[in-house]
Amino acid sequence: MEPSKHQHSLDEYGVGDEKKKELCQPSPEDKKPPQLDFELQKTGDVLISTETWSDDHLPIDILLLTAESCDFLSCLSFLDQPFKSYKFGIGYVYFGYLGDARNQEKLKVALVNCSKGAAVPGGSLTVVQNAVRVLGPKAVFSVGTCISLGLEKARIGDVVISSRLITTEGFKTPASPRLGNLAPDAPYGWKAPLKHPDEWEITVHCNGDILSQSLRATFQIVNICERYPEAIAIETEGEGVYAAAYDANIEWVIVKGVASYFHQSQSATAEWMSFASAMAASVVAKMLNDPAVFQEWPHYNQGKSD
Repeated sequence: MEPSKHQHSLDEYGVGDEKKKELCQPSPEDKKPPQLDFELQKTGDVLISTETWSDDHLPIDILLLTAESCDFLSCLSFLDQPFKSYKFGIGYVYFGYLGDARNQEKLKVALVNCSKGAAVPGGSLTVVQNAVRVLGPKAVFSVGTCISLGLEKARIGDVVISSRLITTEGFKTPASPRLGNLAPDAPYGWKAPLKHPDEWEITVHCNGDILSQSLRATFQIVNICERYPEAIAIETEGEGVYAAAYDANIEWVIVKGVASYFHQSQSATAEWMSFASAMAASVVAKMLNDPAVFQEWPHYNQGKSD
């Protein structure tokens, strides 16, 4: 079998002998992922009612952005009372609600999908820019999967929340202030949605860097672990999300589930992609559980004069 075009030797990435031995050993991740305590829909099973576009649904509170089908389906499964509407310029938007509404209204949430990547046509930059102008959210969450830079950094199935984002140019951007303060509380009280909770231990990482680059650019970097020693994982949409949210002056955060390892020879399986997406979406649902936290946060353009 010929090696994958993305397969590189561990020496090339500055991995020592002991670490090479650890990475090359068979691991539990070769198995199928644990069962969830809920059933994810398949694309053909998504039967959501369509409503005529109305500004009565606006502004929303939270924008959820996904790039893969499994990410979209995972987020959709947590939305209460979902429906979809079409708006020229942003396409179909899936609306719904999240949060514990015992003492206040639930959060109004919109879910949109983008192409994989930041500055590509239909990528995260363009989609978030257009969606924010129409929907007027308080914050945007980029939800999906990422690639761990090593077993010692984040294990498959773990969830990584960006404390800093490293962009293609090497800039290290801290998380936006409100969500940056909220993220450290995410692991407390969160339970992984597993059918058998003791089957797999999942960690939520709140204090690591996420490297946001195209995978083609990333695989061309020699000694990536040495160049970015604080980076936990790699993903591809964060740079666009940050740029769009910064220009719009709204909160942003990247929440990604680990679906594979950077040094493994095979790409992530569909099963682990869906599992990692479900873990990330579950953490986001927990972060959005208390609507009172977001009550005073400003919407896009709120308070600005024409």
